[in-house]
Amino acid sequence: MNNNITLASHVRSFFTDYLRARRNVSPQTILSYRDSIRMLLDFAAQRTRKKVDRLVTENLDAETILAFLEYLETERGNTVRTRNIRLAAIRSLFHHIAARDPERLALCNQVLAIPQKRTVRPELGYLEADEIRVFAEATRRSGELAPRDLSIIGFLFNTGARVSELVDCNIEDVRWQRPYDVRIVGKGRKERYCPLWPETVELLKKSLEPRRGHEPHGPLFINRRGERLTRFGVREILKRLREEALKTCPSLARKKTGPHVFRHSAAVHLLRSGVEVNVIKAWLGHSSIETTSRYIQIDIETKRKALERCDPIPVENHEKKWKHDDDLIQWLKNL
Repeated sequence: MNNNITLASHVRSFFTDYLRARRNVSPQTILSYRDSIRMLLDFAAQRTRKKVDRLVTENLDAETILAFLEYLETERGNTVRTRNIRLAAIRSLFHHIAARDPERLALCNQVLAIPQKRTVRPELGYLEADEIRVFAEATRRSGELAPRDLSIIGFLFNTGARVSELVDCNIEDVRWQRPYDVRIVGKGRKERYCPLWPETVELLKKSLEPRRGHEPHGPLFINRRGERLTRFGVREILKRLREEALKTCPSLARKKTGPHVFRHSAAVHLLRSGVEVNVIKAWLGHSSIETTSRYIQIDIETKRKALERCDPIPVENHEKKWKHDDDLIQWLKNL
């Protein structure tokens, strides 16, 4: 079989058959993988001085993949986390190639052996209740879109939803009668139901009032053109609200205020309210309890309250003589 056709067929079947039909991954994952593979093919084409449609599978060997990952960090300025995301997409493609084309198993195994790069996990930022309230008040400057913007703030803080989960929500996903809740489809197509405060439901109802006669299957959040709001659109809304909120809340200047920060904020406030960690895990749709446990580590206020409930350790007020140990000092010098 012609190598050029083989590579093209591998890439085509990877997206149309493997990701969509077999794994049923989310559209966001497909777009992320598409961007990673497209960048890799462009890089390999420049490296080999070939057109993309003339590349063969052997042009994507481990040496080329490593050079591509180095290019992402040094020339494009990508973070280690982004580099690892690109590598995960490439690994997935080569798992697919190995299954379809055993003759190239050795090449695939070399690529699959490329390790993820270790990175320092970023600190989880979150907003205090007063800071979220300032964000809500900033929506008054949104004009006719104020109800929608306010409902986005309320929805994010109530549910802790990812931005992709928010924009994918439809009107029919909300239970509009008591007990209020919303169906959220998260990573890996996993469904979860999140309870809603009556106040959040009221905000959503007000945001839908201008859309009287709307389709029940339509998007819950729309843009000015009446189309489904995008992730980029949500970030731009929060960016605009941040600029307004900074006028009255200078503490926001030291914090990130993207959609994911509201997710972190929801988790921290649930934790402070005494909600059990396993419940928060289900609330946010985490696959591992370790991910949820990170919020315990960042919540200094909860730590302070726990300290106040504990009695200090009694310390006797007397000095102990230090015993000089020449062997220990020498050991430390040699360490």
